[in-house]
Amino acid sequence: MADAFLFVSTNLNMIVFVSSVLTMILLWVFAISMLAAASIVVGLYLLFLAIAATTIECSQYVQRFICCPEGSIPYNCFQALLWLNLWKRGVFYLVAAVILVIMVFLNLWAIIMVVVLIWMGALHLYQWHLSRNEPDKNVEAGAGANSAPPVNPAASGYSGY
Repeated sequence: MADAFLFVSTNLNMIVFVSSVLTMILLWVFAISMLAAASIVVGLYLLFLAIAATTIECSQYVQRFICCPEGSIPYNCFQALLWLNLWKRGVFYLVAAVILVIMVFLNLWAIIMVVVLIWMGALHLYQWHLSRNEPDKNVEAGAGANSAPPVNPAASGYSGY
């Protein structure tokens, strides 16, 4: 059991990335299949979840590649999406799973999606818990005797332009 936690802790970013991609794919597939199977309400809810999850999960990667000046509309939109950090994403997935359980009972696709959403919520909450307990992030600058000086990117000689 300890080996499993060690494996998850060391490979957590990759596990979260793969799980988020699989969750997005499953949400889109199940939304389309529910809409085609005449379960319009559940299909629309899953379609809403697919759009929301895709937007939330892709925002952290898109913002790294888009150069937009501070204060612009795209910059503010991405900052609002990035506000949905680890624990807020975890709560989003858990609430979505609870609503899905209330909406649909004893449907195989819904049960699979509930398990996947609970898994994503737990992963994001676990990732948040680990990031809160990292000693580097909790030590303020100059607070500890062994704290290293802040990294100066200008000292590397690369200006970025």
